[in-house]
Amino acid sequence: MKIHEHLILILMEEATEVAQAASKVLRFGPNDSHDGRTNAERLKIEFNDLLAIIIMINNHCDLNIVRDEELLLQKTSRLNSIMNYSKRQGFIDVDID
Repeated sequence: MKIHEHLILILMEEATEVAQAASKVLRFGPNDSHDGRTNAERLKIEFNDLLAIIIMINNHCDLNIVRDEELLLQKTSRLNSIMNYSKRQGFIDVDID
């Protein structure tokens, strides 16, 4: 296995761990704790693990995974539209900016 393949596999694993930690925040609440850490703390840890592997990928692979303000704005706009739709359907109970 080449290093870029190995690092991309780790990226996939870390992304899954972020999803699992986020799920526990929703299911049990951010302040619920297990093994001395709250779900919010676990989410923060997993998110930073994901960032660490992205840094390693950028250092060792021919990829440039970086923050892109235009892409962030586009995604934020799409998410706001989707959340406004959910609000109109009665699934979100607060106003979306």
